[in-house]
Amino acid sequence: QNNLGTLYGQQGKNSQAEKLFRKAVENYPKYAQAYLNLGLTLAAQNRFSEGKKEIESALEIAPDHIAALTALGMVQARLGQLQESGQTFRKVANMQPQSAEAHLNLGIALADGYDLEGALKEFSEAVRLAPNTAAGYYNKGRVLHDLHRYDEARPVLETACRLAPDDSPALFVLAIIERQLDNNSRAVELLRKIVALEPRNAEAHFQLGQNLSRLGRATEAIVHWEKVVEVNPEHGEALYNLSRTLNKEDPQRAKRYQERFLEFQTKRQITDRAETLGNFALASANARDWPQAIQQLKEALEVCGQCRSLGDIHKNLGLIYCKSGNLKNGEEQLRLALKVKPNDEDVLKSLRIIESLQSQQTSLK
Repeated sequence: QNNLGTLYGQQGKNSQAEKLFRKAVENYPKYAQAYLNLGLTLAAQNRFSEGKKEIESALEIAPDHIAALTALGMVQARLGQLQESGQTFRKVANMQPQSAEAHLNLGIALADGYDLEGALKEFSEAVRLAPNTAAGYYNKGRVLHDLHRYDEARPVLETACRLAPDDSPALFVLAIIERQLDNNSRAVELLRKIVALEPRNAEAHFQLGQNLSRLGRATEAIVHWEKVVEVNPEHGEALYNLSRTLNKEDPQRAKRYQERFLEFQTKRQITDRAETLGNFALASANARDWPQAIQQLKEALEVCGQCRSLGDIHKNLGLIYCKSGNLKNGEEQLRLALKVKPNDEDVLKSLRIIESLQSQQTSLK
């Protein structure tokens, strides 16, 4: 039953697989692997709470089951239980100190929990243990980028790209770094590689348009921004850029994009400049362009005053500060958000994570 369920799962037939795994554990209640497979099957259907319960059943039978612990850590992360996920992956790394994958998973969990220095240590160990694997270099470069250590991040990400030339995420972060270092031509070169690999990658097209615009190549920028809104008709900043850039050379096209931008604003119930900047900042954050996102949110705060978006602006600014390693400013903004949004679970959870990290750092001194 377990083996047949595994075959069904490999074929994406999760419903049949789930039934067989349930029969297997019913017939043999001490079958840890079947509980794990059931948990993984439920998680594959985004039923993470149910999946976690079954994985925990596997660990009750086999507490040191590496695959079950790894699966538990991943499910905890998907449930937003970042501290618990980090603890689980640390247990795995302690059990398998020579496993690059274990250190990689721990690093990802730590980074998600705002411990960027801890994540950097784990990614560096993963690179040491598996020097010919791109994933370690990508994640190490990504966290160095988040820490604004661009000159260190660049050669690490270049190694990731050399080991995996078609790795779009590594190419993308490297392009963002080149832009931060004012190497717009190099950023354009890297982003062109991504859109060649992934013609419908809207974010790569958008960033390519941004870099071309900075180089004074507006006509080329327009081509890529139009590709963005073809793939994602509700990309607000691309619509805005098109309406502004086309205003002189093709007023009719500019007007059409302006109308689409206003429709987008109405649909999202965005009514003022502060909300517009806040929306643009979230797009920048999705591209890991932390400096741009922070700048846009600071500008949003300046024009907001006591507008209805004040709590969300403080919240998003706080979260972005935390993701970029600035916990001091992050905590300050999150506490300001809490005054406006006292029951916001994201804010409360992030403050708990910060307090836990501060407590750990104090205990280490």
